[in-house]
Amino acid sequence: MQPPRVLTAAEVTYNHICDLIVRGELRPGAHLDQDQLCAALSISRTPIRQAIERLAKDGLVEYRPRQGAVVTPISRRQMLEIYAIRAHNEGWAAMLAAARLTFTDAESLQAVCEAAETALAEDDVERHMQLNRDFHLLIYRCADLPTLYGIIENLWIQSERYRRLYAVDPRRLLDAQSEHRQILDALRRHDGELAKRLTVAHQYRTLEVLLKNMPEDGEEPDPRLLDLIRP
Repeated sequence: MQPPRVLTAAEVTYNHICDLIVRGELRPGAHLDQDQLCAALSISRTPIRQAIERLAKDGLVEYRPRQGAVVTPISRRQMLEIYAIRAHNEGWAAMLAAARLTFTDAESLQAVCEAAETALAEDDVERHMQLNRDFHLLIYRCADLPTLYGIIENLWIQSERYRRLYAVDPRRLLDAQSEHRQILDALRRHDGELAKRLTVAHQYRTLEVLLKNMPEDGEEPDPRLLDLIRP
């Protein structure tokens, strides 16, 4: 077994800033002061600049005249767009993963699912959200399509802000765990079509909670997108 790769300074910086954005510690519109980041992380400006450029590619940061790099805004319209694309791509990935899933893959998913249930029972929302992400991305990795996986992973990064702000709903978290069990059962039986339908419905139900909890912002979502993924 090869030792884990050591992250570069730019990668460490990216992970740090991304985490601040996703957790809401850096709010939409917040300015990324490179001097402050250099001091806080005790590194030079080069990895800071590289990290910010990567964050911009991921859609978490944008450049504005006379302001520099700022955290991108969020909106109901963007949220629906992200989740509609996620539902489509993740449903497809789950279908493909079902045909390739091994016994070891299934056992790994089972372990993550049980760990997430334990975290939820212990009211450890932070760990539960991480395990929820691990569960889904492990499935999509099994599809063995790196480009598709990269697209899905990027959309997860963008949607994480919405989930943390508007989807930490106790009832929804419990229902989601039950849905995970159903998805896992379909994957174990190599039923790709069922895995796809369950995955799309799973994302739709989360989106319903998000739309209910996120305040109106004057940017109403396109209803056609919602209809495309409605179970």
